[in-house]
Amino acid sequence: MNRTLLDDKAKSLLHEVESNLALVSLICPKKWDGQARLGVNDLAAVQMKDALESSGSKKDMIAVHTGTSDPAKRWSKDGFAALCRKIEESGRDVVFIGGPEESALASSLTSQLSGHPLNLCGKTSLRQLAALFAQERVR
Repeated sequence: MNRTLLDDKAKSLLHEVESNLALVSLICPKKWDGQARLGVNDLAAVQMKDALESSGSKKDMIAVHTGTSDPAKRWSKDGFAALCRKIEESGRDVVFIGGPEESALASSLTSQLSGHPLNLCGKTSLRQLAALFAQERVR
């Protein structure tokens, strides 16, 4: 390979996805259309429907991901708490998504909320996550 790409990740000029796509473009001329397609299977759909029902919430839910690959970009706990309170004030509940490393923060935030928050951090596969977003009341 005789082409190079300037490593700008530390400057935060591009989202990590855009940086990775720029790298891939060096060897693949096809442009990504911005769409991610992951089918939802019946089992994952049932599992996510059951998880939502177990929260006790009958409201629409907003998914919040507290993680980041760059700790310097992570919001403060207070910032996430304020966001989640605004979500509840808007008449919705919160569903936390992410890996196991986000679970402790999500649990802490869950205990501060008055609605029916649901912590799914570290508890979903990619198929289940796709099924979660396919649920009509999850945004």
